[in-house]
Amino acid sequence: MTRKTWPLGEILAALLVSAQLAGIVEGRFSRESFWSWAPHDTIIQYRLRVEKDGRQLTPREIFERYGLRSGGRRYEPAEDLIAVLRIRDERERSSDMRVTATISTDGGPFRTWRWETED
Repeated sequence: MTRKTWPLGEILAALLVSAQLAGIVEGRFSRESFWSWAPHDTIIQYRLRVEKDGRQLTPREIFERYGLRSGGRRYEPAEDLIAVLRIRDERERSSDMRVTATISTDGGPFRTWRWETED
């Protein structure tokens, strides 16, 4: 009787498919879901103004804090941009933050969103 061994390729393929399925399940039931296979058909234009302890942050400081430019265009819903800002500030509550995001979705009118945290 010969013992069957699993080829390495089959094991790796099974692990890859399992990881993809886990990502799909997590994305389906998570409130904040940023990852997708398909490109997003929503375009937002935005401007960020951020104050930390009463001092306005420079565009470079905004990028270092949030990983976002202080203004520009993104291919995602406005809610995803807002979630990135809120999650970052909720994780680090070491200072007073005031964030103002002015956002236009698909060429529509600009709307203003504000978020404040206190030390």
